[in-house]
Amino acid sequence: MDQAKGSVGRKLKVVDPYNQDIKFVTEVTAETLKGKSTKQVSFTVTETIFGIPVTSETLNLR
Repeated sequence: MDQAKGSVGRKLKVVDPYNQDIKFVTEVTAETLKGKSTKQVSFTVTETIFGIPVTSETLNLR
């Protein structure tokens, strides 16, 4: 799979086709929480088969 690189304040979406029917969708969001110096990053990978999301895993870091 490809790497997903982004910057704070910008959403990123990468689609990696495995074959014609299966693809992996990676979505990354990174933001600064309001009024704080704290950063929050959310990383989600979803496996889609025939256009239907089958499995999804999300990792949140703060």
